[in-house]
Amino acid sequence: MVAGTRKDVIATITREDLRNLQSYNERLQSLERQKERLRDTVTNITQRLNGMPHGSDGHDRMMEFVAKLDELEEKFAVMIEMQSELRLTIEWALVDLPEQEERVIRLRFIDGLSWKRIVRRMHYSESYLRKISLAALRRLGAD
Repeated sequence: MVAGTRKDVIATITREDLRNLQSYNERLQSLERQKERLRDTVTNITQRLNGMPHGSDGHDRMMEFVAKLDELEEKFAVMIEMQSELRLTIEWALVDLPEQEERVIRLRFIDGLSWKRIVRRMHYSESYLRKISLAALRRLGAD
């Protein structure tokens, strides 16, 4: 987080920051799915290995999966920290936006919704919502 006044922080928000937040959110979702698949695999192997002698190929495979799961957990923790810091900076900047602009930016960049879903949620045309978004980005200095 940038040290200084709130205005200093707001001045640091860029379109790249907003895109990075979307990217972090997508990567975190992907890592979460990978972790879940690995947990399922470890559970299945463990169930099959119960009663088998230690040192079998199954135990070695399970240890590989556990190591991969640990590695994913570490990546996930680092990415959560980076995403949280960026999200906090962006949230802080959104406070001063008019309500409609704040909502469009929040839905698009923080919640990661498509324009089509934002149209359905806000009941405005896509072109109008894009104009609102552009106005917000200009106000944030991110255009």
